[in-house]
Amino acid sequence: MRSISPPPWGRTELLVLAGILLIGTFLRKTANVLLGVAAILLMYLATRRMFGSWSIAALAAGLLACYVEAIIYAAYAAKENLMVFLLAAQLALAATESSGGRRHLYSVLFGVATGCMAVVGNAGLALLPALFLQIFFAAGTTARAVRYLAVAAVAGGLVITPLLWRNHQVFNAYVLNNNGGFNLYIGNNPHATPYFESISMTPIGDRWQSLRAQLGEHGADVMLRDIALQYMLHNPEATLQLAFRKAVAFWWPPVHSGKSQEGMVEIFMRHVWLVQFCLICGLFLLSTVWLRSFLRQLVIVWLLVVGYTAVHMIFYVIYRYRLPVMPFMCVGAAVSAQMILFWVFRNRFGRASASLDPDARQLPD
Repeated sequence: MRSISPPPWGRTELLVLAGILLIGTFLRKTANVLLGVAAILLMYLATRRMFGSWSIAALAAGLLACYVEAIIYAAYAAKENLMVFLLAAQLALAATESSGGRRHLYSVLFGVATGCMAVVGNAGLALLPALFLQIFFAAGTTARAVRYLAVAAVAGGLVITPLLWRNHQVFNAYVLNNNGGFNLYIGNNPHATPYFESISMTPIGDRWQSLRAQLGEHGADVMLRDIALQYMLHNPEATLQLAFRKAVAFWWPPVHSGKSQEGMVEIFMRHVWLVQFCLICGLFLLSTVWLRSFLRQLVIVWLLVVGYTAVHMIFYVIYRYRLPVMPFMCVGAAVSAQMILFWVFRNRFGRASASLDPDARQLPD
């Protein structure tokens, strides 16, 4: 039997395909750059609203703008780029005091951002307790905060409703995705490590394809969720030890190498990334020294970081998953940087700029 080969590609077809790929790459990178710039501006706004200091806000935005990992990932179609923007938007909206007609606008936008986060990256929902607390702080009264959250819940519900309806039609279940149980099992099974491993490396690996064909996508996900929960309940000590290892792995400095052969430029940028990461983390930890001056604000920032870390202690670690929480690390680091600069100016020149004085800060107009 003679095989049928596909028609050869002509020069015109190849040029059209190349043009489409180039345009797609350009649009993707442009969108990521715009999202990054917007996230930096939103973090400035959120930090200034929270701390009442333009200098802390500028330092936080500057650290984020110069962070190598965020810059490099602008070249990739990764959901983390969108998560950074959405989390920055959520914090800015939660920290903004509103009155009059704008009160409902901000709550609607917060709900829309939260609904988009639920669709894009479920891990971001772990930050909601800290964001809710910030809303209560900004609202001033419990009644205002409750009204804010009620409107936001309606807006967020409207955002996720089409996806829930679609998945119910396809899988006969109101779910946002069908990978929650899968991810939980990958991170919690007898062969689990802190990092993502292929399903083929797990005890159920040999049967995975047949089970998926038999139970369907949703049924297989539910089965893996139940198996993972049973393992966690019957092996609490091993689960806790693994969770601790995941936390360590999540915050381990970026000393790993890339998959491909590294050139001099890539090696240099990885060293810059390592220095930046260690500097930001060190300054973030140092921020606890100034809890008395910024108690509410730093409690929120720490809850954001702890919440995002905790969700990965339950599942598993992939290095790029840390990127969405780095803007909040930059905020804590900015507090320490500002206080160090204040101390240096005061001791070097006899007095510090009023903008660096933590006792002279005022909320912006």
